[in-house]
Amino acid sequence: MNELNKKLAEWAGFCRRGRSYTGVSLWVSPNEIEHFDKVAKEQDGEEYTRMPERDTHYKLPDFTESLDLCFKWLVPELKCPYISLLFDGEWSAGVWFNNTENSSVACHAESEKPATALCLAMEKLIDGEK
Repeated sequence: MNELNKKLAEWAGFCRRGRSYTGVSLWVSPNEIEHFDKVAKEQDGEEYTRMPERDTHYKLPDFTESLDLCFKWLVPELKCPYISLLFDGEWSAGVWFNNTENSSVACHAESEKPATALCLAMEKLIDGEK
């Protein structure tokens, strides 16, 4: 699921910037990129660093485990989506939107966790946009 989280983060506008003291890439949210780059410039172009053990703020978001993160960062990027989450022994997620007056795009996925089902459905939708 880590690869799916990376794919969704990049699609939603997250960027990798700098490295921590331990060499781990820092993930910066779309609304913090400008500030992050400004701080890096103030440090004479050196990569901005933090220790991930002390600051979880710059870790890769775990979208597949959190509906809160999905609705905060991913759903707004869908531009007028319709989303369904149903439970019938397993979570089922559907994501669709109208792409023209007479046509719509729909993707569906299932998983044991609701956030994972939603992420898998969104991945199908994203892959279809390419």
